[in-house]
Amino acid sequence: MKMIDRIKQISLKYIDNKMNELKGQFIEMGQLKSEFDMEKFTIKKEGNFLSHNFHFLMRQYSLALQELRRMLLDKEELTRRLEEYQELLQSGIKTVDEDSEHGRVKRYIDIEICRCENRIDGLDINLANKACMVSYFESCRIKLIELNGGKAPTNEQYQKEEPEYWRWFLLKKALNQHKHAKSGISEGVWDNIDLLEELPVLNKDYQIEVGSKFKIEEIDKEIAEHKKIANRHCNKLEDKT
Repeated sequence: MKMIDRIKQISLKYIDNKMNELKGQFIEMGQLKSEFDMEKFTIKKEGNFLSHNFHFLMRQYSLALQELRRMLLDKEELTRRLEEYQELLQSGIKTVDEDSEHGRVKRYIDIEICRCENRIDGLDINLANKACMVSYFESCRIKLIELNGGKAPTNEQYQKEEPEYWRWFLLKKALNQHKHAKSGISEGVWDNIDLLEELPVLNKDYQIEVGSKFKIEEIDKEIAEHKKIANRHCNKLEDKT
């Protein structure tokens, strides 16, 4: 089909019909952040430390709730505006003058109705993503509280975990930088492999082991030997002092 024919085909009516036809499918596939992603790359971003898992979950959960609430408020405002425009059109009014950043402008009621409907359709599709996130975050929140003996982890628990968390974080970073140097596989890839292999929060099917494919055992042996050499060097320095 020639480009000119394609442009002629894509009329406003055609697009409206296509949106109405496919909106349900757009919403069904509207979830951008998968449940797997939320478990492995969000909650377990802080390793296997319970309070840190809860801390990072709640930070992301609060952002998702705020964004979902903003979207719902925007939709409610657009819905009310749409109803007002529809009432005006039904009463025979076809244009209105409204304030804008450029001063008073004429608005065509039928076009404004289409604009409101278009924005509402876009919000509905984006709402699906945030709603799925909120729902799964809530399930994970309940599970983490259960793992903590039925009480929500506190800031005090989080602070107590900090020293061991940073010990784990820096050792892992050093190890993955060493793996990078030995294997040529970037540190970021090793970091993501670690996240994949962390214990899942809810779904046992999300437990994945990929390390053996990269012969991690051989690299670990080299690292262990490297540590022995480093320790012997440190002991010699202590003997000298």
